[in-house]
Amino acid sequence: MVFKQDMLIWSIAVVVILYILQGVIAGLITSIPLYLTSYKASWEQQGTFSWVTYPFSFKILWAPIIDSVYIRRFGRNQTWLIPIQLIIGIILFILSFYLESLLINLEIIRLTIVFLLICLLIASQDIVVDGWSVCLFSSINPQWSSTCQTIGLTVGGFIGSTILLTFESSNFTNKYIREPLSHPHRSKGLFSIEQFISFVVSKMTETADE
Repeated sequence: MVFKQDMLIWSIAVVVILYILQGVIAGLITSIPLYLTSYKASWEQQGTFSWVTYPFSFKILWAPIIDSVYIRRFGRNQTWLIPIQLIIGIILFILSFYLESLLINLEIIRLTIVFLLICLLIASQDIVVDGWSVCLFSSINPQWSSTCQTIGLTVGGFIGSTILLTFESSNFTNKYIREPLSHPHRSKGLFSIEQFISFVVSKMTETADE
């Protein structure tokens, strides 16, 4: 009984963490239009970038492939999950060096292509994690699947959008953090968007290793 309880807790933790990572990247993607607005992007440019979210609308088209094609040695989930996370990590790691420049110069086409690819990978990971969570909890408590998804995506989205936008802002951190602590004002927030992405990459790498 204790063993089953420990396994349930471990399964919940793993699935929630995977959903949190998805939510963080999804939150980051939804934050980019706000950065584009701050750099005076036109409506046409904003509209072009909005194409990046479409993979989530059409993931049903390749979901059967992910569910049916896999390497038996690694299993249905690890065949897709580990490579997807590693590829996302590599893309984000490279992007962390160039994102600010792409935003400042309004390189919309390049931004759209990169984030479209990231969103495509995240949508594919969502298929894998959804299927995995259903299998994990089907014999115990099927409701845990949707609970883990709701908690993970909500927390991840909050981190990837609200936390990022708030603490990356120099105005907020100067007024509500540095002033009360008698620290001098700075032109940047507690961290940059590049540092935030690097942190996300490190966590994705750790999860893939596990």
